[in-house]
Amino acid sequence: KKIFMKSFLKTNELIEALNNRYAVKKFEKRNLSETEKSELEDTVKSILQLTPTSCWLQAYKFINVKNTELREQLKKYSWDQSQITDSDILIVFAVPTNFDRKFIEKHTENLQKIRWITDEKKASVTDFIVSSTIENWKCIWLNNFEDWLTCQVYIALWNLMTWLAVLWIDACPIEWFSNEKYDELLNLKEKNLSSKVILAIWKRWAEDKYQNEKKVRFPKEELFIDL
Repeated sequence: KKIFMKSFLKTNELIEALNNRYAVKKFEKRNLSETEKSELEDTVKSILQLTPTSCWLQAYKFINVKNTELREQLKKYSWDQSQITDSDILIVFAVPTNFDRKFIEKHTENLQKIRWITDEKKASVTDFIVSSTIENWKCIWLNNFEDWLTCQVYIALWNLMTWLAVLWIDACPIEWFSNEKYDELLNLKEKNLSSKVILAIWKRWAEDKYQNEKKVRFPKEELFIDL
């Protein structure tokens, strides 16, 4: 009996792809055609759209920064990391600053529209989510509610990075940047959003020395506790 009932990828191929993945320090020059870039963008958007999310809330937004001049400005507040300007796709992951009952109701309305649940069920689900998140966030072992929202974008980041690795598409997550300056330059405050992390996506430069470095990981025996 097969463990994986339906798989387009063998386990060894997945491990090979994950071993090939690293945080790219230098990208090739951008040379995609408009059609190829559109296809890549659509793939990235589909992966993020289908990302697992707590209570299916999708409590995040993804800013696809295409403007070259804007990227140059952002680079100044990203420790001058070249990935900001050299990557073909630059995604800024942001969380809402106005997460409230109205925000939740927007999603339960979408749930009702898609699954045809009753008004009574919709109200019940809304109350449950409000209670589970806004009213009792301390039960989720976090210091503040914003931490929970940040966890949501990191789930999306992890999901995208993993699938890009499977597709042999390179990327670099970036946490070293000025959140305040990004919010200002991208007009995120006006959109009730706050930036949390960045992912630069493209193809590694053939001369990027870091691609040949051995991965530094603890052995599985140290990472896992079997009970």
